[in-house]
Amino acid sequence: MNAVGIICEFNPFHKGHAYLLEQVRSAFPEKAILCLMSGNFVQRGSIAIQEKYSRARAALEGGADLVLELPFPFSSLSAEAFAGSSVSILSRLGVCDTIAFGSEVDSVEELSLCASRLSDPSFSAAMKAYQAEHKGVGYPSARQSVYEEKYGKEPILSSANASLAVEYLLAIRRENAPIRPYAILRKGEGIRSERTDVSFASATAVRRMILEGSDPAYLLPKATLDEMAKDRERGCFPVDMEALSQIIFYLLKTRSPKELSELYGFSALCHRAKRYGGGCATLEELVQKMKNPSFTDSRIRRGLTALLCGIPRHAEKEIPAFTQVLGAREKGRALLGEIREKGSIPVFTKPAHALRAKDPKLVRQASFCHLADEIYSMAFPLQQEEGYFLRQSPTMI
Repeated sequence: MNAVGIICEFNPFHKGHAYLLEQVRSAFPEKAILCLMSGNFVQRGSIAIQEKYSRARAALEGGADLVLELPFPFSSLSAEAFAGSSVSILSRLGVCDTIAFGSEVDSVEELSLCASRLSDPSFSAAMKAYQAEHKGVGYPSARQSVYEEKYGKEPILSSANASLAVEYLLAIRRENAPIRPYAILRKGEGIRSERTDVSFASATAVRRMILEGSDPAYLLPKATLDEMAKDRERGCFPVDMEALSQIIFYLLKTRSPKELSELYGFSALCHRAKRYGGGCATLEELVQKMKNPSFTDSRIRRGLTALLCGIPRHAEKEIPAFTQVLGAREKGRALLGEIREKGSIPVFTKPAHALRAKDPKLVRQASFCHLADEIYSMAFPLQQEEGYFLRQSPTMI
């Protein structure tokens, strides 16, 4: 059985995600849908508003056959590293021959052309020259400027999902993976839009509504609402990074510049973080004060996550040593059997199993992922028993 892989966060699982799964099912009715989903920490540099097992259950009800986890810290790295880690896992599962994604540009040919140009040695040389001449300009802005100078205006690089799709294509090339891309035109609002008077609102808008106490029921599938209601009753929802703000401010005050420079993505942020950290009441205030043309809010948030969890600066040099099951339907359980026969990456059904593996590198990564989960659980509205995520089991429908 072959599978279509979808790299996702589902933070939370909303109607736009349900639409994506419907389109994939329509295009590949015979294949299983395998979702590789970020765990409790997400790529934009924050924590998920809802814990990973609940989001996985909503995805299963929404059409996914199997949900596996993209472990921490790989879920919280740069777009290039996030895409590379995800494609690495999908290619080593041995069953995924297609990767599907939503994009503002649904032409695989256009996306592939953009990826080819970005991977050309002449582009790398032009980037180095531009960055040397324009010190202080952030990487995304520099890349877009160089691209437009060489090839003309390109909307792909200024579109969040399309630019991430290009990173997937670049990762497939680097891995030489036998995976073909399949693009689906993204429906609804842009990823950063906060409009809520629409049928397909962004996850950003949904999260803001929830944290402000508004009711987003008309924007979410029933399965998501059911999971949120159960989590709220248990004191596990909603989860907000601001609940951990005092820990982050403490770490900023007590860590030396040398210690901060050893963290992932934090070396260039040290001065601004130290300068503004002492006078801010919230993390959002800190992020807004630290922002400038060189540092996007996502880059700053990733740096703060690195500070919170201790992500080392060399994190991008590693590849994931494992993944774990968050949930499966009948078709997904059959797919799991094939993965265990054909795959070259360990797939665990419970976090505790990974912690007892024989491979030291795997155990180190699993221990780090477990630590991040423990830190995440500190942001629950109500305190939970220690080892909350070690006691969770994947949902089997």
